[in-house]
Amino acid sequence: MTFEQSKPVRIMTSILRPLNFIGGIGAIAVAVLFLFTHIDPFYTILNLLFTGLLGMLLLAGEFNLSLINDNCKFLVTYLGRGHFNLFVGGWVFGLHPIFNAETSTVTDVGDIITLTVYITLWVLGIFFILMHFMGKSKFIYDIEK
Repeated sequence: MTFEQSKPVRIMTSILRPLNFIGGIGAIAVAVLFLFTHIDPFYTILNLLFTGLLGMLLLAGEFNLSLINDNCKFLVTYLGRGHFNLFVGGWVFGLHPIFNAETSTVTDVGDIITLTVYITLWVLGIFFILMHFMGKSKFIYDIEK
């Protein structure tokens, strides 16, 4: 049984899904940039590996893979995708040195990319949550079992 989404939800989905793909690439880019510029203790490397994995999970969620649909059900609904984007955006926000009181200004391209990624993911998360309440179907993809 499939549901026809309302027109505003279809339009927003066609805009937000490519942006979510870019957000996943951005999370991976933040992990790689911080890995090359901020190698301090071992826990930082683990945080960056985890950030990269979260970015890859965001990317995998956009490809409608059965592996993701079966094991990560939260990525299949608008509400789950929105909360996951807020989580990943908050994770990237926590990695940024300005917010860890290491520096007081934006000093390089990595800082700008980090700020852009976390703001993008938070905005996307809020829009996905709004789309959950606007749409007829709560699923991003019409999943038939």
